[in-house]
Amino acid sequence: MPAYTPHSEWTADALTVVARAEREAVTRGHRCVRSEHYLYALLEADGPRTVLATLDVPVDRLRHRVGEVLAGELPGTSDVPRVLEAARFEMDLEEIRYLSTEHLLIGVAVEGDGLLDEAGATPDRLREGTYQVFRSAVYGPPPAFGHHAVTVPPALRALDDELGVLARHHEAPDDELLARRRDLVSEWSGWVDTVRVVREAELLRAEVRRLHRLLRTHGVDPGR
Repeated sequence: MPAYTPHSEWTADALTVVARAEREAVTRGHRCVRSEHYLYALLEADGPRTVLATLDVPVDRLRHRVGEVLAGELPGTSDVPRVLEAARFEMDLEEIRYLSTEHLLIGVAVEGDGLLDEAGATPDRLREGTYQVFRSAVYGPPPAFGHHAVTVPPALRALDDELGVLARHHEAPDDELLARRRDLVSEWSGWVDTVRVVREAELLRAEVRRLHRLLRTHGVDPGR
């Protein structure tokens, strides 16, 4: 009955989901494994549940709905090969070397019977939810900008404007002016959260790379 060939780049959780899906199909006496079995198994896995919770999708209600579908009559052909092809496409899109439960979840959303879409978990939303979960796991919660926002002090900005005027007139700044700037920068950097600034810069770079990959999949050259 297996409708897939295991690969070394599959995560342990992804393989567990496949085994659960096949077991579910056998238990229910179904002739083949389908995306509904995959989705039912995925909704037991921590990764997909976290992504769906991030999107405010009621996971337990969705799983109950999938169970109702499985209790009825399913088509006699498997759509799993298309699901796995879509999941592998997501893996390639992210330029990583392992296929995860999140990739399988998006694959089901792309090629499945619409149960995820009915719940508001479209492929695009799932991609965004997966990205949010990933970046939170790697970088921690997004920086809380607001009244603590990183802004250049007015005095330092005015001094930089003054230095800019000198540069445009090809005049060299005197030592006193440069010393004042060094003092202001030193004072300012004392309360700037540099870790937060670097983290946000990394997140922005990652987002740019992700958007570039998405553009290329639609035939758009981001460099033009």
